[in-house]
Amino acid sequence: MKGPDIFRVTDGPPEVSGLLRHHHALMRASSPEESCHVLTEHELIATGCTVLACRTRARIVGVGAIKALDADHAELKSMHSAEEARGAGVRRALLNAL
Repeated sequence: MKGPDIFRVTDGPPEVSGLLRHHHALMRASSPEESCHVLTEHELIATGCTVLACRTRARIVGVGAIKALDADHAELKSMHSAEEARGAGVRRALLNAL
């Protein structure tokens, strides 16, 4: 069986945008304003984050973003998988690629 297809997002397909919007809304709804640092898709790309998406069976099932802080350090900025894909290794594949 072929593994997931991980690809870089620069101008995301609608499915990527949808997952990131869902993630953003979920984080905003579940975190106090002063503790919520989630970024929109536009902010992730505009601030130089590497944004990756995961596709399985021709469907986008996960997204992740990381921001380099310096040559040796980075910060995970975003990670979300579609509910139906949870437990299938999507986030592990994204983390390995990031």
